[in-house]
Amino acid sequence: MHVLGTTLTVVGGIFTALYFILLFVVKIRTGKFFVKGSFQSHLFGITMIILTSLGIVLMVTHPVENTSVSGSASSEKEAKETLKSYAKTFGRKSVDELQEKDNVYPSAQVDEGTMYSWATEEGTLTRLDTSSDGMTTVYKLNSDNTKDVLWTGKTVFQRTQVKHYYIN
Repeated sequence: MHVLGTTLTVVGGIFTALYFILLFVVKIRTGKFFVKGSFQSHLFGITMIILTSLGIVLMVTHPVENTSVSGSASSEKEAKETLKSYAKTFGRKSVDELQEKDNVYPSAQVDEGTMYSWATEEGTLTRLDTSSDGMTTVYKLNSDNTKDVLWTGKTVFQRTQVKHYYIN
């Protein structure tokens, strides 16, 4: 409604200004504001003044909502969901696959087991495969060195073999 009000105000304002300019020109030429037979031009001018007023009323009664806060909140939610999706994908990869692609997933041996990292668009994810219980935890380190756990599951050591059946 605010956009409609703005449009009405702009269009009405332009034509109202033209109406007053023409009215002023007629006043200079004839010395009178009202010239016989010019009712239609005055009706047009009055209509434009009403249109401008209506546009101003719409703009005042329907202010623009501040969507930047909700827009940023939804983009943060999308980023968090994307990060969780990355974490799930990273956590479900087999150890064999991670070790084959050590340039993408650098690893290090730690006291608890093996740690892998993966640099994504949303930040660097860290995967810890604990040797004591065979569990995998994927988390992201925050700026204050706290862990934001995104996914936990059973460690997959080997890729599952896909059997292809061909029918003749």
